[in-house]
Amino acid sequence: MPDTVKALSTSFLQIHRELEEAAWVCGRGMLGTIRTIVLPLARPGVLASMTLLFVLAIRELGSSLFLYTSNTMVMSVLLLDYYEGGNIGKTAAFSLVQTVLLGVLIGGANWLSRGAAQGNVARTG
Repeated sequence: MPDTVKALSTSFLQIHRELEEAAWVCGRGMLGTIRTIVLPLARPGVLASMTLLFVLAIRELGSSLFLYTSNTMVMSVLLLDYYEGGNIGKTAAFSLVQTVLLGVLIGGANWLSRGAAQGNVARTG
């Protein structure tokens, strides 16, 4: 969580206060300013921080041990069980699935944040 909060705070700190003030001078209210200025500019940073949170959470073993019961099997605990049981093939296959899942998520987040940045440039240009 601290990594995500730091990434979010730096994302919002990059948006200068004068942009919000200019929107208020032009007649936008607080919600309109947030919707039209703050959220589009902060979207790439928010997507990046949420992706970072997901990557760190899916690889976390310590907190997953608290969620583990006999009826629920958490990804990292199952991977550890396979490894300790000597099932190297299943461990490698499961690790590959986890890596592909993370790759798809990171690629999707990159595509979404790139689209947001290009959309902002196209509207202002």
